[in-house]
Formats: sequence, C-alpha cells, structure tokens
Amino acid sequence: VRVRPDAAKAFAAQSGLADVPQEALEDELVSQNGIRLNRAWYSSLGEKRAFVLSHGKDLLVLKMVGYGDDAVRAYGLDRLRAHVWIGHHRYPTKGRVWHPGGAHPFVGLHEALVHNGDFANYASVCTYLAQRNIEPLFLTDTEVSVLMFDLLHRTYGYPLEYVIEALAPTTERDFARLPPEKQEIYRALQTVHIHGSPDGPWFFLIAQSAPNGSGSRTARLIGITDTSMLRPQVFALQDAGGAGPAVGFAASEKQAIDAALESLAAEDTRFWGRADLVWNARGGSHTDGGAFAFTVERNGGNPARLVCTDKFGRPIRVEE
Repeated sequence: VRVRPDAAKAFAAQSGLADVPQEALEDELVSQNGIRLNRAWYSSLGEKRAFVLSHGKDLLVLKMVGYGDDAVRAYGLDRLRAHVWIGHHRYPTKGRVWHPGGAHPFVGLHEALVHNGDFANYASVCTYLAQRNIEPLFLTDTEVSVLMFDLLHRTYGYPLEYVIEALAPTTERDFARLPPEKQEIYRALQTVHIHGSPDGPWFFLIAQSAPNGSGSRTARLIGITDTSMLRPQVFALQDAGGAGPAVGFAASEKQAIDAALESLAAEDTRFWGRADLVWNARGGSHTDGGAFAFTVERNGGNPARLVCTDKFGRPIRVEE
C-alpha cells in the first residue's frame, strides 16, 4: 500500500513539512496516523477496542495470548519466509498489564523491539519524549524504548552508531580510551540525550527494516546491552563461508540459541548444531560498543549475504 498523493500533500501543508523528502513525509504521516488510532481505540486508560500491531514497510508484528508455539500455528508462520525473526514469550512486568496490546514486540515505524529488563527512569524518558510531542500509550518501558529508537534514527536521522551511543552512553574508563574525535561526538550526544537514556538493567533486541538508498530495504537484527550489563545477553554466528548459508543469533540465554541451531540442523543439512562463534557484549565498551548488528545485504539477483558488525561498524567474522 502507499500513501495517497492528495493525503500526503495535505499533510505536508498542515504540518509545515513541504521540504521533507517524499518517503520521509509519508513515513511520518503513517506513524502519526497509527498513534492517533491507538489513542482513539486502545489507549492505556480507555476502552480496548482495536490497536495498530505494526505499520512499517517489509515488517510484520503479531501478538496473541498463549504460548509462542500457539502463535506460530494460529498465524501459519511455518509457511512464512523472512530474513529476520524476533520473539518474546511473556507479558511485561513493569506497568499495567492488559490484553493483548501490552505484549511484546512494540513498534516504532520500521522496527520492532523486544526487551528484557526495566528502567529506573521511566518517568524521565517519558518526559523527554513529551518535550518532543511523543506520548506513550501502553504504559510500559518497552514502548518508550522503541519510541526513542524511532525518534533518534528516523526523525533525527542519526546513524546507528549514534543511536546506540544515545541509548547506552559510553562511560568512565572506556570513554577515556576512545579517540579524541569520537569523544567529541559522543560528549555532544550524551549532553543532548542523557535525559532520555534508559537507566537500569535492560537488553534490547530490535528487528529493523531500514531504507538503504537504492530503493530496496535492508533487514537487520540489532542487540544492544546496557552499560552495566545487568541483564543476560549472548550473541552467536554460524557461517559456512563462500556460497554457503549464514545465520546469526542474539538472545538472553545460550540454551535458546543451542536449541534453535539443533532444530535447524535436524531439518536442513546445510546447518550444524553448534555456533562457530559465541560471545557476550560488554555494555558501552571502547572495543565493540556492547552492541552488534546482523545485516542482510541484498545485491540485485545475487544471493543475500549476512554481515555481522559491532557498534562501530567493524565486522565480526568466522575464521576458517
């Protein structure tokens, strides 16, 4: 589907966004429309009648009450093909809980986020968003997390590295060991955004469908850990090399990754039951930034390629 040209033109005139590129203008219209629908039909303190599950391009979010396996069967997901998958298996433990809009994942626009942990400064982050005319509707810290990510990445246009720094700022000894030019940029980011930086134990997993400037979209899985590493997190990569397949994982427990690989290997002989690399992130570190992204690079009619990089864009490779 596309935004109607007359609707986009009217929205641009009404919002003073006539100079914004067309795709960004349409994204903002869709985002604001989704928020209005949720406020009208499913806001946290109102009657629960309907809500927007997802509204991004090349992105699908599904929720239901029950076990994760039930969701797979109910929606026929065993017949669905995708480059990136995320999942979450419980209701939030912070804030009010209701049925079923308060369940993970939560969406910005072109990303969906699941989260293990909770914020000590939820009210502060909500105040930061309110100063930018963004109002959380579901009263959970996971929702404000993805609203922050969407604000920094889509609205402000920050590259992924700067988004991660604003959410999980580099501190103390690690900051002192950064190059001077990096310190200057990071100090400015922290000065502006520390008010909206989540404080406390948390680990984010984000599925993103990002524009790549060539008319298509890039599928990406991002894992970000808090600077104190107060929640479990583990990353893994299996890469056959050459023309073989590659698969990357980020999760709260290694056992989940092992089980997924064993199941995959049992169904497809191109894979095997153990990862080539398994590692943990040190939040906010000067070596890798405590965050990693698995990106699917599409190249015309050629097979897609999986690339794993740290916060600074340095590749993580499997040695032969």
